[in-house]
Amino acid sequence: AIPLGSSTLTVTTEEDAYVALSMNGVLLDAQLVGASGIVNLNFPNLTNIGNIDLVVTKQFRQPYISSISVISSNSPFVVYNDHVIIDINGNNNALADYNEYIELDVEVHNLGAQSAQSLNVVLSSNDPYINIIDSVDYFASINANNTLMLGSPFSLQIAALVPDQHLASLQLQITDNSGNVWNSNFSLLLNSPVLTDVGIYFDDQLQGNGNGKLDAGETLNVQIDVMNIGHADITNINSFISCNSNFVSISSPVFLLPNLSVNQQQSIFYTITIDPNTPIGHPVLFNFDLTDGIYTYSNSISETIGVIDEDYETG
Repeated sequence: AIPLGSSTLTVTTEEDAYVALSMNGVLLDAQLVGASGIVNLNFPNLTNIGNIDLVVTKQFRQPYISSISVISSNSPFVVYNDHVIIDINGNNNALADYNEYIELDVEVHNLGAQSAQSLNVVLSSNDPYINIIDSVDYFASINANNTLMLGSPFSLQIAALVPDQHLASLQLQITDNSGNVWNSNFSLLLNSPVLTDVGIYFDDQLQGNGNGKLDAGETLNVQIDVMNIGHADITNINSFISCNSNFVSISSPVFLLPNLSVNQQQSIFYTITIDPNTPIGHPVLFNFDLTDGIYTYSNSISETIGVIDEDYETG
């Protein structure tokens, strides 16, 4: 935070970065950073409480975007500072995972020069993947330039179906007995599984000709390697395989995976039998599905039965 009346801001970054400062959409200053990596931004004295936006860009670097509070130098200014996730009713990994009931311990910071008294705190969000259950808290006071963990946590329910690594926006409004109102924004990273396959193999070594292809009259194993590339574990996954051809029969087309942890890979095996009367060059399509009832993955595998390999010679 910077106080009202400020007219300069020093930023330390990398050489050749471009630093811009604005407030309410109006550019205050923008400069290219020299060899020292330090730039001094200059602008008219700030006369309004609010937020100024700092943007730092550089070629081949991810842009840095931040908001800086402009506060009164002789009054309190209480805002969100940090939070801790409590999910003992879930998997207890201190992360916000899909379909979890979590609690948030929120820490606030008084950036001002005076203490604040009799503070009410309200948590809100318009995010479709969060349902806030307990949204209100109260604390008696906070001294100037101090942080304070609120006395009781907020509670939230995360939706069952969530995009992996979704950033949910939350708002924290704090009021005191002097009529001050402070609004803060912060984000909650939501995690979910992402199912995929990473390899499909045909094994006809035992009851076929061993060429790794589909041929009439063979019984062979289909190995499908599946993986959870998301950021949350998943349990009780049903896998299904089917084929669009009457010349192909599948033994036990349903397979249950008890769980797939984050980044875990596991192989699923099916046994298929190809009718001896299958015409050579007959195309078939296998459909493969994974689901726990909420998260799903599907893939199609096109093959040809009885492909004839031709050798070409040059002379």
